[in-house]
Amino acid sequence: MPLAEISPHLCYHGDEEQAMIRNKLSIILGEKRISQRELERRTGIRRQTISDIYNEINITININHLDKLCQVLDCDICDLFEYIPDKKSSKKSFKKIGKK
Repeated sequence: MPLAEISPHLCYHGDEEQAMIRNKLSIILGEKRISQRELERRTGIRRQTISDIYNEINITININHLDKLCQVLDCDICDLFEYIPDKKSSKKSFKKIGKK
């Protein structure tokens, strides 16, 4: 089933709410008053790639791009993205890595 975009920053799978990753690049750029063009200049990442990440068109993100974004924006990956767990799934159905 394809992803259905509900808002610019939240994605759901079909009709059911699923665990998701919230992209906060637009918020960070707004707070720092940095344009996508300026981010392109500072990172060397193509403007279209930045636009795709900003608008959540790009589902996969290159790890080197994440590194450059964090360096230039002086932030951590958790500042760029937020994990929002699926509220409907049972917490008992998954084991966290490192937990016994």
